[in-house]
Amino acid sequence: YDLETMTLTSFRQAVAVTYDKEALCTAASPQRSGGYGLIGNNYIYDPDTGAKYRDTDQAKQALCDFYSVDVSKFASLDDAVDSITGYDPETAKALYKQAFDEAIAAGYITDANGDGKSDQAIEIIYSSAATSDFMVKTIDYLNNKMAEVTAGTPFEGKISIKESAPLGDPGWSDNIKAGLTDTVLAGWSGSDLNPFSLTDLYVNPDRKSTRLNS
Repeated sequence: YDLETMTLTSFRQAVAVTYDKEALCTAASPQRSGGYGLIGNNYIYDPDTGAKYRDTDQAKQALCDFYSVDVSKFASLDDAVDSITGYDPETAKALYKQAFDEAIAAGYITDANGDGKSDQAIEIIYSSAATSDFMVKTIDYLNNKMAEVTAGTPFEGKISIKESAPLGDPGWSDNIKAGLTDTVLAGWSGSDLNPFSLTDLYVNPDRKSTRLNS
């Protein structure tokens, strides 16, 4: 197994566009809905008026840019944003190939027989408090879609998502902070907030422990 390839930005970007977030919610937990972008729907940028960051054209354009949505093909910027699902298999395949090339160059993986496929497997450990029907459905969906999107890439049949041992609460988040598990799904909650304090988590070294737990 290889662990280092997961640190590559190209690999992480590939995983980000491997999944249709609405389809994932439908498959695993229909009462949920897909989330897009770091700053949630309730963050305000003007405390005096209550104006929300996600309602600005700049925020909408940032989402379209990140998900490679061509705004010119839509009647409005809002329509372009509404089309986003997070799923872009063509871009994902290209990014998996880029990650493979970078991982080979860095010595993270090998391709001993020159067939263009990784000799090593990548096992992504999902941090779990306790197994459940939701967890089983989520892991199944993640693996099935990963297999579908990586077909024909250097990582075909090489990437799997595995549920961790039951870690309890806050054990699941403690393991994420300590780097003992690799991923977890998260969402937004809470009341209206000012986004500047959120930004501080990512630029202030003193807030590192808080950032890793958020």
